[in-house]
Amino acid sequence: MIPASFYAHVLGGVLLFKDMIKLLMNFRRVPYENVMLLLSLSIAASVHGLSHQGLEWRYGYYPLGV
Repeated sequence: MIPASFYAHVLGGVLLFKDMIKLLMNFRRVPYENVMLLLSLSIAASVHGLSHQGLEWRYGYYPLGV
């Protein structure tokens, strides 16, 4: 089974990719605050994935399985 940390890293990567595309396509029309909010969400998802990875490695914690 795929661990939860993998899903969190994929989510962070997808958000970052989406944000970069949005920024490159609409550079002059996208407000700075919106870009910072979207990038902050991407960072938060990735850091959350790192915490899951540590729990999985240290304690064998697997929140998606039984």
